[in-house]
Amino acid sequence: MGVTINKRKETGDWYLWIAQNGKRTSRKIGKDKATAMKAATLWRKKLALGEVDFTNGRGVDKDKLTFGDFYEDYINNV
Repeated sequence: MGVTINKRKETGDWYLWIAQNGKRTSRKIGKDKATAMKAATLWRKKLALGEVDFTNGRGVDKDKLTFGDFYEDYINNV
């Protein structure tokens, strides 16, 4: 469980990497390190309360996923 902050060398953008129970997600924050630090604090609080959504807003249940659903999700989101 944790939140780490990383800076991409190519673009100079700051990212948060959020992990809990083998699930991971990332969020792009921007060019300012202070903003990234504040965002990391907020995400740590959300993580402690269990309010982090690791589906990135998609919410597709893998057990009920059909190929057609996968195709539509892929076309719309990727």
